Amino acid sequence: MLGVATETPRTDVCVGTYIVSRLAHFITHPIQYFAPLYRQLAAAGNVELKVLFGSDFGIQPSFDEGFGETIQYDVPLLDGYAHEFLRNRGAGIPSGDFANFDCPDVWRVLRDGNFDAVWIHGWGYRAHWQVIRAARRLGLPYLVRAETHDGTRSVNRWRAIVRKLLVGRGLRSAAACLYVGKRNREFYRSMGVAEDRLFPAHYSVDARRFDQCRPCAEDRDTLRGELGARPGEFVLVTAAKAIPRKRIEDAIRAVSECRPDVHLWIVGEGPDRARLEGLGETLAPGRTHWLGFVNQSNMPGVLSLADAFVLASDDEPWGLVVNEAMACALPVLVSDRVGSAADLVHDGATGYTYPARDVGALADRIGRLLSDREAAIRMGRNGQELVLRDYDVRTTARQIADAIQAILGPRTTRG
Repeated sequence: MLGVATETPRTDVCVGTYIVSRLAHFITHPIQYFAPLYRQLAAAGNVELKVLFGSDFGIQPSFDEGFGETIQYDVPLLDGYAHEFLRNRGAGIPSGDFANFDCPDVWRVLRDGNFDAVWIHGWGYRAHWQVIRAARRLGLPYLVRAETHDGTRSVNRWRAIVRKLLVGRGLRSAAACLYVGKRNREFYRSMGVAEDRLFPAHYSVDARRFDQCRPCAEDRDTLRGELGARPGEFVLVTAAKAIPRKRIEDAIRAVSECRPDVHLWIVGEGPDRARLEGLGETLAPGRTHWLGFVNQSNMPGVLSLADAFVLASDDEPWGLVVNEAMACALPVLVSDRVGSAADLVHDGATGYTYPARDVGALADRIGRLLSDREAAIRMGRNGQELVLRDYDVRTTARQIADAIQAILGPRTTRG
């Protein structure tokens, strides 16, 4: 079966001295963070991208269990790149059930698409393994990208063994494993992936959009006042689903230990909201403000009105909202269980880390920002410079294109 992929005649497309690589990408459903990356790859000129979705979850209003309400994102999720929705025999809901994404036609789609490589995001559903099997059958090199690291979600002994054997084998057989950050890279190495198969593909957002969409300085005090902050008060903002592992409770408790001009804005919804609202009114009355779900087009404006950002999660594979906050020039306070901490948070330079669930340590880090407001502003600017340079979708698109060129090897143009 290894010859099937080359049986369909093809005409290579050239850009300058490079042959355009035809890349298929499988992901379960459209994700608001990834659409800008796809557009960048499609526009790059050296990759012909086609995204294969396992379902259209997220395109229409969809119930999100974490938020506890129906959500529809207000940014374009499908514009600017080629895509196809695969037939799915599962529920098509990203809720963790292995059978929810079951796409048996993917072998035919990959065969008929005459692709040079296939890039897979994740491995937690049946469809991921269907793509891997199809790639092996067709002789297609496959690339894997995910956010997993050794600190993500505790697994029991049996699941750990299964992950080591089955997932490890799938990763070691990949032509490339694209690591989103340092901890993810260490995970691949722990799975036995060879050094020469590891390539960076930073977890990123459209950082320039967040920088450009900030409100002007003249309107800042007025807008802050509408959200409950008086001039001169210090505002922390967090953006997270109101569920236990996000540890919003820790942020509320830490703020309650700070001086009375420190406020907390909470961007999010979820099943724990009522309890957390009550906790805030008990511990820090008038200083915790729930803003509810804020859609993507409004996030830059809300984040940039705050003075600092906090993410207190005790289980967070990466936390792309940290990227967003840094793009808005906020210093960040992040627990050491957040995957992005190792890459983005440099203590005293872009913000501070602290031990997860240690409320006293978080209150101490808030106090450090309060003690030198000018230093906090410098940290925010340093962080913004970092994400604009190294964690913007344009950088990640180049990294993925470079990885594809590396695994496909030297190629010559046609005369």
